[in-house]
Amino acid sequence: MKIAPSLLATGFRDLERNISKISNADYVHIDVMDGYFVSEKTIDHKMVGKIKTGLVKDVHLMIQTPEKFVKDYIDAGADLISFHIEACSDPSSLIKYIKSFGVKVSIALNPETSVDKVLNYLGRLDQVLIMSVHPGRGGQEFISASLDKIRIIRMLFPLLDIQVDGGINLESGLKAAKAGANVLVSGSFIFDSDCEKTIELLRKTNI
Repeated sequence: MKIAPSLLATGFRDLERNISKISNADYVHIDVMDGYFVSEKTIDHKMVGKIKTGLVKDVHLMIQTPEKFVKDYIDAGADLISFHIEACSDPSSLIKYIKSFGVKVSIALNPETSVDKVLNYLGRLDQVLIMSVHPGRGGQEFISASLDKIRIIRMLFPLLDIQVDGGINLESGLKAAKAGANVLVSGSFIFDSDCEKTIELLRKTNI
């Protein structure tokens, strides 16, 4: 199991200190919100570029028309970029464009979005991101219906990374792992605790 602590839970404050707390994680999950695709607004590419870490820089673009802005995040050092299927008019072109820079690509889908919307693209992705809460703010409860999406995708694409984001704790993380997820995003559950210990507990959910 790969673990991706979400910096959204920190309010993007004191980043160096907070990132030092999660040195045993696999990714650092960076939520970018534009105030249009979702109501909240967080950081932009300039701040992403200032985030220094040896972890995979996992940038989740909760923004409208990501194709207009994605190069800024590539230049900011993103190792993996997730864009929302609901926000992009030509996913095939965007997948190809991101990959042309040697950056890994993922498509995210909201709780109300059917798996059918992404099936045609999954074979070209490095990851799919299943939102298990409604995007835009932290601290929401895990939506159990997301487990069915995970099961369907895992059955069809046994080697694809499936990341789950929203309401992840030990209980929901275990459910997601049993359904087939292998990357867990967690925010306050990690940062409001002994971070390294909690990361290791989450990592064991697939044992």
